[in-house]
Amino acid sequence: MDGDAQEGARRGDDRPRAVLFLHGVAPVVGRGLAAVLLLGAAAIAPAAAGEPDRAGTALGEVASIDGRPVLPAPRGTVTELLFVARWCGPCAEELERSRHRAATLRRRGFRLVPVGVAARQDAAEFAAWAREHGAGGPLVYDGQGRLERDLGVDQLPYHVVVDATGRVLYRGPSAPAPERLARWLAGSDDR
Repeated sequence: MDGDAQEGARRGDDRPRAVLFLHGVAPVVGRGLAAVLLLGAAAIAPAAAGEPDRAGTALGEVASIDGRPVLPAPRGTVTELLFVARWCGPCAEELERSRHRAATLRRRGFRLVPVGVAARQDAAEFAAWAREHGAGGPLVYDGQGRLERDLGVDQLPYHVVVDATGRVLYRGPSAPAPERLARWLAGSDDR
């Protein structure tokens, strides 16, 4: 099992992975062509794995644990979905940092919504952990893994920033730069 597959297995992830074997190709076709084939395979691997293109993806309706709508959000709102789990060591620290950032930007239309992944925790365990770590707003539990799958979340913690309609502005393992958040809060369409 490769590193990605091992990590996926630890997280209970059974998403298909694209694997391309070119054993013995280099001596036959030459190193130049083998390099081109490898680069081409790397470019198409996400599509082969069935992962959608997420640029500008709109998430549709997302509800909190208590059933209240999180997305779509009020006009002018920028929402950060922070994917975390109680068993993830760095997640508690990242939740704390993200809470402080959200508190400073709340008046400008920014909000933080922690999203609990289903692996090794249920909704009640996630909610208790998040509240213990100061999360005071809505919480989302991704029990079926739909958000995690649709957004390509492959590690924790993971940040996804969306506009009021649920259109993805940013996603990645670290928080977006403060300058980008400021532009989104000012209404810029910059991704």
